[in-house]
Amino acid sequence: MKVTLFENKEIADLFPIAMTRHVAEIRWGKLTIQEKWGHYFEEVQLHSDRDYLGWTAEHSGVWILGNIVPNPALVDCINNLLPGQSLFQENELLAYHTFEHEPKDAVECTAPFVKLKQLSDLFSLLGKIICDDYDNLETNNFHHQVPAGVTIIGDSSQLMIASDAKIQPGSILNCSEGPIIVDAQAEVMEGSMVRGPFYLGKKATLKMGAKVYGPTAIGPECKVGGEVSNVLFLGFSNKAHDGFLGNAVVGEWCNFGADSNCSNLKNNYSLVKQYSYATGREENTGLTFCGVVMGDHSKCGINTMFNTGTVVGIAANIFGGGFPNKHIPSFSWGGSEDLVPYDFEKGIETIRVVKKRRGLELSDREWHVLSEIHRQFGYKK
Repeated sequence: MKVTLFENKEIADLFPIAMTRHVAEIRWGKLTIQEKWGHYFEEVQLHSDRDYLGWTAEHSGVWILGNIVPNPALVDCINNLLPGQSLFQENELLAYHTFEHEPKDAVECTAPFVKLKQLSDLFSLLGKIICDDYDNLETNNFHHQVPAGVTIIGDSSQLMIASDAKIQPGSILNCSEGPIIVDAQAEVMEGSMVRGPFYLGKKATLKMGAKVYGPTAIGPECKVGGEVSNVLFLGFSNKAHDGFLGNAVVGEWCNFGADSNCSNLKNNYSLVKQYSYATGREENTGLTFCGVVMGDHSKCGINTMFNTGTVVGIAANIFGGGFPNKHIPSFSWGGSEDLVPYDFEKGIETIRVVKKRRGLELSDREWHVLSEIHRQFGYKK
């Protein structure tokens, strides 16, 4: 069956991570939300009212809210929908089945599920997501065998290593608090210390001596070193050197300069406030621990210091001494002392160079998305 994942009006609550992508394209753990739905349905297409993303679908068939994560009980509820019926939970629309007429009959869903509501969910709920990914892992090309010279703490059955992944001698892997998954062609370099739940994506690298506290998920082709704690890296981003990053979300194609550090706890231990694109002001997260959220293509220079709850937009270039502002707009250049607009064409030139280093090119669609983000959200001093 073909289903369509749609976005609701709360999408701005997930900016800047969802600014460059459909909410279902967010990689949460091993897979994107769209890929997770692909385990249950033959074809999963996307629809967004944000025209610049280019995702449109016909208004027939089964439509599902794109920021909810599937599980067997929820999928059963959706499969039982008849044409003209809508699925709700606590007055929130989850799915509907339409064919030539608008859905009218409401059906209450009692199945539990995980919903991505706000940016902090991406790291706060990451442990459950990784554990679910482990339980649903297709194990054909994975094994539990402990490599020579590697120390395992806990049950080695909670360790899943792809057949072509490398875990170098001297590494310490602690599975007592959750599973550890090392995906295809990934490498854990010597001296790394990892505590699960943890996922290392395809062709990703954990640098020598890295210290990783779970739950943490590192997406494909990332290079990560230093100390990280409860962080989601979507993919193709680097934090290759020493420095601390905690309770954070890092988009794609980002880079942290050497010895960059992120505060995730205020000195007075009060709750952290974070900039909201939905309201245009700082909002209380309800969290004591909350670090940085960095949108796609943003970079920071060596020794950059991020305050608690910092939000960095798309294609920002941050450098200089002191703490930059807690909201760093998209396509901005500078730091604590001065911030100026980042020329769009110069930003695109850098993006092309970075992608070419990975054997990729900037597509026309990506250029269009970035152009529209620059128009709508780019910094204008």
